[in-house]
Amino acid sequence: MIDRSKVIEALYRCTTQEWLKANELWSEMSDVGADPLLRFFVLQTAVRVGDGATAKAMADGLSPALMQYKFVAQIAADAAALSELQSTGIEEVEGDQRLLGRRLMEKSFFLRALDVWSELTDPAFAAERDLRLAKILYRLGEYESAAQHVEARTGGRYADRVEYLRQPCEASIQRLKRLGLRPMSFVAHPLMRELRTTFTEGEPTAAAATLALCLGAVTGDWSDFLQVLRRAHLAGSETILEDLGDAQADDLADCIHSPQFAAAASPALTDHLAKCCIQRGFYPLVDMIIDDVGEDEAPAEPAQEAPVSPETQVAPVAPPPPAEDHPAPPVPSEPAERPAPKKRAARSTTKRSAGKA
Repeated sequence: MIDRSKVIEALYRCTTQEWLKANELWSEMSDVGADPLLRFFVLQTAVRVGDGATAKAMADGLSPALMQYKFVAQIAADAAALSELQSTGIEEVEGDQRLLGRRLMEKSFFLRALDVWSELTDPAFAAERDLRLAKILYRLGEYESAAQHVEARTGGRYADRVEYLRQPCEASIQRLKRLGLRPMSFVAHPLMRELRTTFTEGEPTAAAATLALCLGAVTGDWSDFLQVLRRAHLAGSETILEDLGDAQADDLADCIHSPQFAAAASPALTDHLAKCCIQRGFYPLVDMIIDDVGEDEAPAEPAQEAPVSPETQVAPVAPPPPAEDHPAPPVPSEPAERPAPKKRAARSTTKRSAGKA
């Protein structure tokens, strides 16, 4: 099972553009490619660090429905270009690692270039080594390490060339300190903006529902999926779940049991979700939805009795006479006319006055 805490940290590293740390976190999760949303995140990170093999593997597994989104197709095209470039290879230069390192940097093969320049131990080229490593580490988001190499070249031959890196490194470090490790719901990741625009403005397609459900499974926030589901209900689409895999039935069950679903789901929306589950073949979820709805229903109001016609109305039974030791007070004869309101008001006033006394 994918560790949600590692996923959130990796996404946070992507947000703050610490691509090398994010790439290391993704590499620790071997089964991350099974999730269509996380597959795209790994693809994006692999392209940024110059890992063509990983980028190609992630791009090849993207579903056709996901490729319909422009921002996904663009990053997939970048991955294909990077993979093709790396497949041609770079001629190894014997005895001059510096030339190989420069070529790798020119082709944006930053991970390989980092290894080459890190292994260069000749003290005669230490100044250039610090310059190249500062550039590579800044490109990979390792700002503090880049700043250390900048500081190592405060004077000498490459002083002017590394000086322009000082301010960007310091600004990036301060930005990371201000951001802090916040929940993913509050992190403005570029892909998050694209996805949420799709959820709110694009067509409520099955691909959108799949991405929204995957996002909810990672962040624990089901509002995006509920929004797509609500829009599909208004559009009358019962095939909104057709792209979900069998393993994602558990994620959908978590959403159904969440307080967000209980607060947002109307009877009509719940009925629509049950129909969508039947269409997809998630029959246990249908039973779950029906059971939950049955438990949450309010008790029925007591039925009102039908009015009785005067002809069939039964006269009320008189109460039994009081016991002999407690004789009932004499009942005054009913006056011919009803007492005037003024006299009735006077009696009331007298009683209230007696009560106050």
